[in-house]
Amino acid sequence: MLKLVLIRGLLAFLVVVTGVVVYYAVAGVDVTVTAPGCGSVNPPNVLSLAWNSTTNGGVAKVPPFTVTVDVAPKNGGEGVTVKGPVGASVSFTLGSNVLYVIADGTPIYRPPSLLRTSTSFDLGRTKHHYVVAACR
Repeated sequence: MLKLVLIRGLLAFLVVVTGVVVYYAVAGVDVTVTAPGCGSVNPPNVLSLAWNSTTNGGVAKVPPFTVTVDVAPKNGGEGVTVKGPVGASVSFTLGSNVLYVIADGTPIYRPPSLLRTSTSFDLGRTKHHYVVAACR
């Protein structure tokens, strides 16, 4: 009897995981990152599986959630935290050579005027999004 319960539980888990993977593949959106002059772009670890690297940038496939991008000084650089649903977040530090970052036409980092900002993006709004960073 216990084996049957474990097998049913495992099957239910596999069905849920398969559903999430299929949803992500169908509903996921592309975020194209270009960073001329910045060299290779290494995404935060959470994106590394969905990252397709190109020269001076890459493309990530991400879920169509609303995210908030917070920029604030951190450890000698500018800390960026991307907050998603259910408290999920990814943090990284911009190098001192970054001049500006624009996402879907909205400036999210450009010193000294945008050193402490919080901007929300609805990634489900379109299937393609663009982030441009420039470095010196």
